[in-house]
Amino acid sequence: MLRNVLYTWSDGAEITILHALAAALIFLLAQTVILLINRRLLGLMFKESSNQQFDQVKMRRYTRFFVNLVAIVLLLEILKVPTDFLSKSIGVSTEETGAITLGKILNVILIIYAAGGIAWLSKKFILTPFFNKKNLDQGRQHALLQFSMYVVYTLAAVFVLSQVMRDITILAGAFAGLAVGIGLGLQQTFNDLLSGIIMLVEGTIEINDTVIVQGKQAKVKKIGLRVSTLETPDQMIWLVPNSKLVIDHVLNWSHNNNATRFSIAVGVDYKTTPKQMIQVWEEVCSSNKTVLQKPAPSVQLVAFGDFSINFELFFYSNAFHNIEQIKSDLRFELFEVLKAHDIDIPFPKQVIVSSSKIDPLT
Repeated sequence: MLRNVLYTWSDGAEITILHALAAALIFLLAQTVILLINRRLLGLMFKESSNQQFDQVKMRRYTRFFVNLVAIVLLLEILKVPTDFLSKSIGVSTEETGAITLGKILNVILIIYAAGGIAWLSKKFILTPFFNKKNLDQGRQHALLQFSMYVVYTLAAVFVLSQVMRDITILAGAFAGLAVGIGLGLQQTFNDLLSGIIMLVEGTIEINDTVIVQGKQAKVKKIGLRVSTLETPDQMIWLVPNSKLVIDHVLNWSHNNNATRFSIAVGVDYKTTPKQMIQVWEEVCSSNKTVLQKPAPSVQLVAFGDFSINFELFFYSNAFHNIEQIKSDLRFELFEVLKAHDIDIPFPKQVIVSSSKIDPLT
């Protein structure tokens, strides 16, 4: 009874009740797998946050697509469906592409959809966990993820062209000539792109680093593939081409993740002893939380001036972005402490000597 013929295809292939039952079983099994993955497995993988819910919806979409795709392939095989219709032209044909068939169109759709799935899955389950394990900052993660997406979609575009074009070398030659023209016109742009990749790979400049570029202090807010976004202490946004950060001389205070030494110059009266200045400076620095006590603040006697003893007051801090405000706060506090200790800051004095002669004829 199970071998009774239900349908016969044009090529003579027969579908029996057994084939129909097997096809129904495959269909039910595919829907069960989709249901189990979407409701059980994905519920354990993703939390209930808004971002996680978005990822869960996207994962359900890809799961449904790929499981149904495998089920359709198995159903075509079990039901012995002729696939020669996929190679028939739909009426559009060119010398470069040949006949446009339904099979080519389906291949292009599958490649694009698969590229999106591979890009998202690799980002979510491979690249992002790896970057988090390496403690990469969010800016570098975003840039590297974007670069990896470009690679995936570029490869997908090559596969699409290989499906459509008869001879892809013709297109490659055209792109080569076009690339030469674009390269000459956009030489600086490509230089910035390459510099961005170098920064991402080497990690010489990272997000939240405080740098000195062309004599200006700024904090790195974002590293793009072509330009980086910097923020000055007065909260102005500065867009700097990546080549400037790679080729030019850049001072990066945050690169070694250690505190940096800064200094304040002051001249005091000759009645002041170096020991007094050491005590004053320690008192000033102890009241400021942004000044580190290890390494300890220090004092150097720089020179004996005409009117004052000149000292250089050193301190360590890792609050690089607000260092000018910190210096100002320390100067305010230093001024008050010097007054409290009766230490004067002398000012230049000029002595004018005049001589008058009496004319004997008058």
